[in-house]
Amino acid sequence: MATVINVTIHAREPRRLAMFWSEVLGYPIVQDDGDLVRLAGPRTTGAPDLLFLRADELAPTGGRLHIDLAASDIDVEVERLLALGAQLVDGENESGGARRREAHGIPWVVLADPEGNALCLGHRP
Repeated sequence: MATVINVTIHAREPRRLAMFWSEVLGYPIVQDDGDLVRLAGPRTTGAPDLLFLRADELAPTGGRLHIDLAASDIDVEVERLLALGAQLVDGENESGGARRREAHGIPWVVLADPEGNALCLGHRP
């Protein structure tokens, strides 16, 4: 079963937006490389982190905000989500499995829920 680890917000200026939300929520900035800024959600409540990613072009719909999920076995969880009605965004790889992306050493699969909203499934960072 997957768990929510991040709510990801695409931003033209991730640092500026993250600083705003850090002050609003009191979440500390725990990672900042300019293009990716992470605010730590309170571990005592199990709240997910907020992740701000640089996006030079912001989609007018369906692409500014998405949920990041983590699972111990990505392939098994992808199959479960597909059975529930999700769709692969990037299609399949040469061997028939879900095509993966990778950044910051973390592999993930991009899916869409039944209404087309993006979600990412990967390993916990």
